[in-house]
Amino acid sequence: MAFLDETGLAELWKLIQAEDAKGLKVVTGTYTGTGKNGSSNKNSLTFDSVPRAIFISGYGDQTSQFGIIIPGLDYGFAGGQFYEGTYASDYHILNCSLSGKTITWYHNRSVVSQLNSTNTTYKYIAIV
Repeated sequence: MAFLDETGLAELWKLIQAEDAKGLKVVTGTYTGTGKNGSSNKNSLTFDSVPRAIFISGYGDQTSQFGIIIPGLDYGFAGGQFYEGTYASDYHILNCSLSGKTITWYHNRSVVSQLNSTNTTYKYIAIV
């Protein structure tokens, strides 16, 4: 499946609507950023079922952040807009892995890139 283009999103929507996808549910929640990043400080979320897609958003420290993780691709996408005298946008590939019902992700560049800014409340929607 292509990632984050019209074809990829259309295929994801077909998966959600497919006969074999009956019984999937939408789960929502929050987590608070710890201010740490990198492979030794991974973020993780655990669900009751294997997640099929996770959408994350957060706002703090003059940044607006979002992420999309599709387990099984071994990577996710994070982006955002931040203010440093002027507004700028930045986008990153997240390193992701799925183990059972737990998804983990990290980025070596910064806490913003990893969706883990200090004391920022992140909201997520997951299809499980």
